[in-house]
Amino acid sequence: MNRIFSFALFISCSLLASEVKFVKGEVLVNGKATVKGAKLSNNDLIKVMDKSLAIIELNDSSKVKINENTEIKVEEAKKERPTTVSLISGSAFFKIKKALNEKLSKEKFKVKTRQVSLGVRGTEFFVSYGKNPKDDVWMCVNEGLVEAKTRKAKAMVKAGEGIGVKKDSMSAPKPLAWTKKLNWSMDENSSDLENKVSIEEAYTDLLGRDYD
Repeated sequence: MNRIFSFALFISCSLLASEVKFVKGEVLVNGKATVKGAKLSNNDLIKVMDKSLAIIELNDSSKVKINENTEIKVEEAKKERPTTVSLISGSAFFKIKKALNEKLSKEKFKVKTRQVSLGVRGTEFFVSYGKNPKDDVWMCVNEGLVEAKTRKAKAMVKAGEGIGVKKDSMSAPKPLAWTKKLNWSMDENSSDLENKVSIEEAYTDLLGRDYD
């Protein structure tokens, strides 16, 4: 009976495991090269190198497209705690599976940077560090709603809007026309996954807006 239970538990955990869905170039997990189909463990450190790209699917079917020169750490949901992705450097696209109800969705998913914590309610959004990753981060939303928090400010960012954060100063959410031009595709079978919009230009556009 114990063997049957253990086998069933193994199958269940395997089906729910996070997985690397796409790899282009050099992608490292905990310092070692990974490949498409590799399973991910809780708190794995994922690093996408120069001229590379990766897509991972989490155990709740949410997806993260990780751009070049980016490092993230994923902590899967536990009891009352939501799944949390720490963006250590670089930039990434997120497509979060919608929760079954509003109560669950409030604690569904979080993205953390040094400057800001982003609470997600089932949505698509993009997060990037600027020129100075110690002080500067920005994000924009393609679909849904994201709650952005620093130690001194809070804002709700809607589809088509973006914000910038410098240390604890956060700009008010403003419409950003180029949001729709970003490559939001998460289809690992697509031949068109790379972002064509200049992140540098988008960042410069956001810098030209006033901070609260």
